[in-house]
Amino acid sequence: MSLRISGGYLQGRVLEAPSGNFYRPLTGRLKRSLFDYLGAALQGASVLDLFAGVGSFGVEALSRGAARVTFVEKERAAVECLEANLRALGLEEAARVYAEDVFSYFDVTRPSKPYDIVFLDPPYGQGLAFRAVERLATWPGFGAGTVGLVKTFKKERFAGPEALALLEVRRVGDDNLSVFRRASSGGDIKAPAEGDSASPWAETKDE
Repeated sequence: MSLRISGGYLQGRVLEAPSGNFYRPLTGRLKRSLFDYLGAALQGASVLDLFAGVGSFGVEALSRGAARVTFVEKERAAVECLEANLRALGLEEAARVYAEDVFSYFDVTRPSKPYDIVFLDPPYGQGLAFRAVERLATWPGFGAGTVGLVKTFKKERFAGPEALALLEVRRVGDDNLSVFRRASSGGDIKAPAEGDSASPWAETKDE
């Protein structure tokens, strides 16, 4: 299985990915929505790619101007493809790969400064999105200026901790993309539309 990088100086290059049901690649529409949203914020950014798979988000971020990306993925087949992709694209100096569970990563790492962007793409139906975002709320790598983005299935009920504020939810095909920051953070990211829930987090309703 292979995927193409859709933007930046590596546009058109191919990422290799293992076959298997555990791997859920970012769709072209979702990728466009993600990177259109981030825009200039990617330039020179430090990025954390959680549940990284073969690195389709993080590699795309490097192609589009991010300075460095940390990838966290526990599945061995995905990690092997991720590391091979980084070597093939000459990105090893700008990347670090942790071949471990995301929650173990939170337990053992204490970054000296927060990341600029954190992206999460957990497997569906296991409650991992809420657990991971809950941990981010107390983890030093997620600072006042960090932008968080989490991808979930459109019918998956999802709510975050009160320490984090939901800024926007975008429906893209069968997925929701939720954008969040620390509740006390300012910034020019689009706030929830008028009439949204008074809670900083709204649930995704089944349809």
